[in-house]
Amino acid sequence: MLELLKYVTSGFWVFIGTFALLTSILHYGVNGVIKITSRLIRLAMVLLRGWPDNELDADGDFKPKD
Repeated sequence: MLELLKYVTSGFWVFIGTFALLTSILHYGVNGVIKITSRLIRLAMVLLRGWPDNELDADGDFKPKD
């Protein structure tokens, strides 16, 4: 672990590259977990309650009648 720390702090561009790599891995990892969780919750709600009625819009409000 100490050798990795020495390598990362050996130069400015090495530090920037390592920082960019680690932050992108963390960002996409957390974002993926959040998306998977939200899709599973949405799937459970659709399975329990069914699809919304045709007279509702995307927000769940009633569509204006023509």
